[in-house]
Amino acid sequence: MPRGIIWRVRVRRSIEDWVDVLAETPEQAEADAAKLAGVVSVFGKSAIRGDKVVIPGRPAGVEDE
Repeated sequence: MPRGIIWRVRVRRSIEDWVDVLAETPEQAEADAAKLAGVVSVFGKSAIRGDKVVIPGRPAGVEDE
């Protein structure tokens, strides 16, 4: 029986956040993250392996002044 992998999934709560879930695939991780209490929505295709470091950056579409 294959073991699950920790996936970090970008979600929207009252603020944007990341949650860690145990799943077999990134798609399953996103589906499971959507079921967590307080999660309003999940950013599609946002699941990354839990052992990768998330470096906060400038949101897409934001330009320098």
